[in-house]
Amino acid sequence: MAISTSRAQRAPDRAFTLPAVTGPALAALGLLFVVALALTPVEIDRAFSLPAHPLLLHVPVILVPLLVVASIALAVLPRWRDRLGVLWGAFAVVCLIATVLAVGSGEAFLEGRPFVDQVLRDHREAAETLRILTFGLTAAILVLLAVDWLRARAVGPAVLRTTGVALAVSALIVPLSLATGFFVIRTGHLGAKAAWSREGGQEGGGGSPPGG
Repeated sequence: MAISTSRAQRAPDRAFTLPAVTGPALAALGLLFVVALALTPVEIDRAFSLPAHPLLLHVPVILVPLLVVASIALAVLPRWRDRLGVLWGAFAVVCLIATVLAVGSGEAFLEGRPFVDQVLRDHREAAETLRILTFGLTAAILVLLAVDWLRARAVGPAVLRTTGVALAVSALIVPLSLATGFFVIRTGHLGAKAAWSREGGQEGGGGSPPGG
């Protein structure tokens, strides 16, 4: 009776176990990473007859902070990666593509403007830094998942299957996550500041014309 009870208690755990990281899953995530690289020069100007940037920017603003928290947790808790590794990698790639498209739409939004104030310049520089950091964070996540996969199956170069490599990549993910979180907040703050200062200048008459 004790044995059957124990098996009954373990059955729900097996039923809700998420798919483990596999070779095809890693290959698919790597392909999506390459797609994100290819989308870097894409600048979407309009979507649904509206400026695309105000629509697209909300996706990374919401998703990237969640990715930051998840990345720190999964980097320091290897046992969580056994269950959530595939979802983590897929979520990172989705955040990366969303960030690339949002930054590209911002470039299209600023093109042709006769005057770009300092706040908008700072906003653009922060967004470009955020895009680079998101690429780096996503790449580090995929590398860590690949290292975990190689270690679990004892395949591939022995140097990549050492605990030190996994710890080194995990240690890299933490500061990358913190930097990414900082710049998504800074980028959003500067964008909101630029939008509100423009509206205040137009509605309240307090805006000053560009020099020259």
